[in-house]
Amino acid sequence: MPRSGPVVRRAPRPGPTGADRTPEPLLPAPEGILNQGYEYVPIESVHPHPENPRQGDVGAICESIEANQFFGALVVQRSTGNILIGNHRHQAAAHKGLKQIPVIWVDCDEDRARRILLADNRSNDLASYNDASLVALLQELDRTDDGLSGTGYDQDALDELLAELGMQPAGTEGLTDDDAVPEVPVRPVTRLGDLWLLGGHTICPHCGTRNAS
Repeated sequence: MPRSGPVVRRAPRPGPTGADRTPEPLLPAPEGILNQGYEYVPIESVHPHPENPRQGDVGAICESIEANQFFGALVVQRSTGNILIGNHRHQAAAHKGLKQIPVIWVDCDEDRARRILLADNRSNDLASYNDASLVALLQELDRTDDGLSGTGYDQDALDELLAELGMQPAGTEGLTDDDAVPEVPVRPVTRLGDLWLLGGHTICPHCGTRNAS
């Protein structure tokens, strides 16, 4: 009976490395998809792109590998062995002693290779977070036995996010002085023109008045 599902190639036997090593031929890709193929290769057979302008946190990636193992794949230009996506993950993997690494070979010329290199970095720069969802996810993980290990965040980073949202760290509610004036949050909740209903009172934070309803 035919087998279904993706085909993953076995790790190749040790052989030539770098530009001297010839990856297996790639099958034609569907329209709109760059010709590419997945393979496990010796870690020294691919190398960081010499023009990569990105400066990554290799230490943070090493911590992730320790907690989660290495996941995903590097995107590598097939003709040169230059890494287009995952340069710092490659460095971290080498630092952790990995002998083989998964790569996605892509067939492209130098012009497109540079564009892929820059587009991947720039698209990450342009991304943003839903801060409330991020904090909720981190707080949930923080309550587990492993805490924030393997997330790239630590307790200080979580506390900083909470402060930006005007929230208190878990377990600190009620520990402040009753007369203490809190710092103005970076993103205040109250907006100009708001009208707050508190029990039998109506409060206008902007004008500082309170009227009994």
